[in-house]
Amino acid sequence: MAEESKEKKEQSKNSTFELLSWAQQGQEVTVRDDQYEFLQLLDGIQLCRQKGGRFRLIDSGNLDSFSLEWLGKVGADVYTSSSARKNLQELTFINKGCQKGKALLGFFHQLEGKEEPKEEGWSWADLMNLGGEGVYIYLVSGKEESDFSSIISLAGECQRGGSWLVYYHHGSVDSQLVNLAENGAWIHVSDQIIQEDNDYRVLLDTVKSAQSAGAGVVFHMEKGLEFSKLLDLSKAGASIMLKPSLMDLRYPFEKIADKARKKKLDYRAYYLYSHFFPGVF
Repeated sequence: MAEESKEKKEQSKNSTFELLSWAQQGQEVTVRDDQYEFLQLLDGIQLCRQKGGRFRLIDSGNLDSFSLEWLGKVGADVYTSSSARKNLQELTFINKGCQKGKALLGFFHQLEGKEEPKEEGWSWADLMNLGGEGVYIYLVSGKEESDFSSIISLAGECQRGGSWLVYYHHGSVDSQLVNLAENGAWIHVSDQIIQEDNDYRVLLDTVKSAQSAGAGVVFHMEKGLEFSKLLDLSKAGASIMLKPSLMDLRYPFEKIADKARKKKLDYRAYYLYSHFFPGVF
C-alpha cells in the first residue's frame, strides 16, 4: 500500500509539472477537467494567465458547478455542451465566474432541425437566456432545414448579452445566411454545400454582410473550389480553412494556402479548434 501511495504521489507530481510547463509558455493550453486535480488546474490557470496565455478547460461533467465557477473566476475559458451540462441555472452561475475572470463560457449544442432543441430538454428559450447572459453559443445545424428565424433571434440575444453566436451550417445554401450574418453571427460553412453558382453568390453576400456587422465567415475547404471563386471569398474577408491534405496546393492556390496558414482567427470565433467542422449526428 505504501508503494502504491508513493507511486500515485509521483504521478501527481509529474502531471503537475507537465501542466505548469505548458502554462509557463504563455500560449494556449487546452485540457479536460478530468485530466488533473482541481488544485493542479487552479495553479495551471493562474500561471497561464499571468504569462499572457489562455487556458481552455473542457467540461466533461467531472467537476461540479461551484468548482467550474471558481476556475472561471481565476481565468479559465470553460467549454461545455448540452450533453455535459443539463441545468440552465448552473451555466448562468459558471458564466458569472468566467466574466469576473475575464474569460468566456462556450456552450456547444447540436440542433435537430426546425423542432425545438430537444437534446437533454434544452429549448430555444433556454438558449436565448444563455445568449442574453453573455454565454458564447456554438450551434450546429441538424440534418433537416434549420429554423433560421430562431437562430437569427439567438444571434441578436448574444449581441445584447455581449457574446457571439457561432453557427456551423450543414445542408443546402440558404439566403437566410445573409440575414444571420447581418445580425452579427459568425458562420462556418464547407465548400461541399456549393452545388451551383447561386450558392456561391449567396455565400459571397454572406461574407460581405458578416464583415459589415463586425463578424465573419469561416470557409472550410475540403474538396476544392474553383480558384476565382475562392479568391473572391478570400478578398471579401472570409477566413479560409484548408484540410491538411490541401495545404500543399500549388500555384495559383499557393498564395491562398499561405494566407490561410498565417491568418489567426479570434479565439471566440470557433469551438476549441479553428479547423474543427463538426458533422451532423
